[in-house]
Amino acid sequence: MIFRQPLSLLLAWLALAGTCNAHNLSVAHVDVQVPASGGAMRVEIDLAIRDLALTLPLDRNRDEQVTWGELLAARTDLETLVFSGLRLGDAAGPCRLEATALGTRAYDDGAYAT
Repeated sequence: MIFRQPLSLLLAWLALAGTCNAHNLSVAHVDVQVPASGGAMRVEIDLAIRDLALTLPLDRNRDEQVTWGELLAARTDLETLVFSGLRLGDAAGPCRLEATALGTRAYDDGAYAT
């Protein structure tokens, strides 16, 4: 069967279609610094706070705003979440991970936990 009017069918379908809304996919930023002389590697991971709030109870007072105090109170849970999904290693085997700091960073699409 050959369709003789594919363009008109496409235009009719588009005319009947409603609008679509989408949201940004989750984004994480990772910066890895490996010293040339050896020694400890430094890894900075930035995770969108709005995405973390979908997994962890960050907004404890449920005012739809995650404060620094709320983020700080969830530090252990944040570290557990990151360490459960992150594996780093080299030829000698897996690296021991250690969290050294918690901070925030602003990007165009919102606030991130660092």
